Amino acid sequence: MPTTSSGRQRQSLAVLPATPTRTHRAPRIEWRSHPKRDQRLLDWLDMHPEEANVIFSGTPKMMMRFNKAELGTKLSGCTRAAVAVFEADEDEVAREGVRDDPKKFGRLVARHLLKQVHSNFIVGLS
Repeated sequence: MPTTSSGRQRQSLAVLPATPTRTHRAPRIEWRSHPKRDQRLLDWLDMHPEEANVIFSGTPKMMMRFNKAELGTKLSGCTRAAVAVFEADEDEVAREGVRDDPKKFGRLVARHLLKQVHSNFIVGLS
C-alpha cells in the first residue's frame, strides 16, 4: 500500500465503499414567477425572529451570541424555512422534493436569501 510523506499508509479509493448516487434531483425553483413563495418565506422569518437573526448574522463572533443548541445553524434555519415554504406550495414536485431532501431545499433558500440581500444592498447603494 502506498505511503504518505509522513510514513502513514494511504488508503486506496478502491477500498472505500461505494456511495449510492441519487437519481432524484430537486426541481429548479423559480422565485420570480411564484411570489407566494417569497411571501411565505417572509412570513416565516417574521414568525421566527430569533432564527432569522441566526440566518442573517454575518460572522462567527455574532453567531456566538445565539444558543446553537436551541436555534441551530444558518443551514438548519434555512432548512426549517424551506419546509414551511414548500410544504404549502402549489407545485407537487416541490412539495415532494422538500420532503425527500429538506437540506437541499434549505440550501436553495439560503442561496435565494443571499442573492436577494446582495441585490437589494447593491441597488440601494446606486
